[in-house]
Amino acid sequence: MKVSVIVPVYNGENYLKERVGNLLNQTLDEIEIIFINDASTDGTLSLLELAKNQFQDRVRVLSQPENHGPGVARNLGLSVATGDYIGFYDADDVVDITMYEKLYNKAMENDADIVDCAFFRESQNKALRHFTEDIVGEISNEKKSAILLGGFVVTKIFRRELLFEPPVHFREEYGLEDMDFLMGLIAKAKRFNFVEDVLYVYKDSGDSLSKEMDFFKYYKNHVSAMAGIYETLSPLDDYKEYQDAAEICMATLYTNVLPTFDMVKGKLPENIISEMKDALEGLRKQTIQKSVVKNPYFETGLDEDAKKVFIQEEKK
Repeated sequence: MKVSVIVPVYNGENYLKERVGNLLNQTLDEIEIIFINDASTDGTLSLLELAKNQFQDRVRVLSQPENHGPGVARNLGLSVATGDYIGFYDADDVVDITMYEKLYNKAMENDADIVDCAFFRESQNKALRHFTEDIVGEISNEKKSAILLGGFVVTKIFRRELLFEPPVHFREEYGLEDMDFLMGLIAKAKRFNFVEDVLYVYKDSGDSLSKEMDFFKYYKNHVSAMAGIYETLSPLDDYKEYQDAAEICMATLYTNVLPTFDMVKGKLPENIISEMKDALEGLRKQTIQKSVVKNPYFETGLDEDAKKVFIQEEKK
């Protein structure tokens, strides 16, 4: 099998028919699509079984008895995937019908460990690509920093050995589980390639804060991602070579959380908010050990609000 694509689905009845047609009809001839029904309560499982019956040569359907989220679902998919390369797809997004054939062919061109593509982001209403030709080929530490700062797990395919030698897993308890997972794979990779074509439509409707109404969940997701990035990368022998890029990513997560404290002021006890602020600040000091303002990616890696936070802090 050339490529395995792992697709968690939870209550996707309203969008599956519209979104996954191009995935099921990929032009790549040796592909397996592994749907994981994450204990859906609507008609998702019936739709997935219909897809399996129609595309028996390429569709597998697994079901979980309880809903555990995308991290657990993706790990289940990894446990059965057989492809030489592994991809991940969010069932409410859209892919080009040629996506995995083009990514796989690019991987074959230079024996790449990771291949990425350009994508369209609906919330910004524009096509984006994070890489240029100078990134292609063997990944130096300078290139690794650039790759760490760009893209999503769902726009890429990964050589099987990256995920299984030794085994790599998604965090299972909280969201944003793909951040440290992706960065850990990039840190291990030796060769990189990309496709210039826009092959993936990331159908986010806005920033994550507007979609995440549960303050505690939003907080825990970001704190867990910060800790996950640090715990994944900092023990590596060459971490210092791309520490600046990693710390900018963690700084973004940190500043994403700060405005939420004002949103819940008066709604939660002050002592609870104070404890959470202290925990966040303690994690920042542990994981971000260098000056953010002096970080070489400060200007390009942070938005204006985030820059103001660190400029003000370093003036104190």
